Amino acid sequence: TEIADQYEWTGPNNYAGNEAMSLVSSSASFADRGWYLLRIQRNGCWSNFDSLFIDVLTKPERPSLQFRTPVCENDQLVMQASTTGEVDEYIWRLPDGSELTTSSNTISIDPGDYIEGFYSVAIQRNQCRSEYSIQEELEIEYVGDLGVSANLPICEGETLNLRSNNIQNAEYTWTGPSFNSHLQNPVVNNPLSGRYILLVQAASGCIKSDTTEVIVSSPPNLTGIMSNVDVEACLTGLDSVVLSPLGVPIDPDLRYTWENPDGDFFSSRDLVLLNADETINGVYSLIVYAPGNCPSEKRSIDLSFSDAPI
Repeated sequence: TEIADQYEWTGPNNYAGNEAMSLVSSSASFADRGWYLLRIQRNGCWSNFDSLFIDVLTKPERPSLQFRTPVCENDQLVMQASTTGEVDEYIWRLPDGSELTTSSNTISIDPGDYIEGFYSVAIQRNQCRSEYSIQEELEIEYVGDLGVSANLPICEGETLNLRSNNIQNAEYTWTGPSFNSHLQNPVVNNPLSGRYILLVQAASGCIKSDTTEVIVSSPPNLTGIMSNVDVEACLTGLDSVVLSPLGVPIDPDLRYTWENPDGDFFSSRDLVLLNADETINGVYSLIVYAPGNCPSEKRSIDLSFSDAPI
């Protein structure tokens, strides 16, 4: 560790050096393999020789890289490296400069995890890395946004309009419950609830799919209207009359439309008439709507109250 006055290196391939840190070769070869001897001089005195063995390993040959290009946007990217001999690791360089390391000469990358650009691969054997392969360019075929939609929600008896974006020279295949079509925007008569699937094959041969879930709503089974008091009762003006739907379950997805004799509308499940007397008499009607704006039968009740003597 002390500074010497002189350094004397000797070694294979007629190597000689006189620096503490001595460059043997900027491009090592097997001729440089062997024992290297060093002695130093300080204050006119030479030390004994010390030695160091340098081993020169074989640099792996440059591999080649293969993959299919262009690749469809929803397909896996499968890359394969070709080389000879045993390999400890494969180092895959991606277009963004990042690297992936595997023990296999094949690597699969899921859709969405690869990008367009240049890819290459190197191999490592006995701590020595090869040169990277010639770069290969990956192109991605994009089908495009399918834009699947429908006129949802819908009711029983209505038609279902399935829609999608126009993709030039593409083939369309729709499938669903008891339904199939090769139209881009088919119309389904008497549709059933379920999943409707669109499969699009572009001119490139690439395939992409999307789905839409369809719920066909049934109209509520409104059977009538019930009053909490007899419709011909005598009232004092201190009572409240409550009108309620019959045959309809309590469901937050249902919507109620009441209409009173004056043509006013109310949206509560139960219609409460405060301070009831004969001035509220008349026909009250109700329609209940299921999701998709599916209406029930319109039901009515005729109130014919009389004012009680005071």
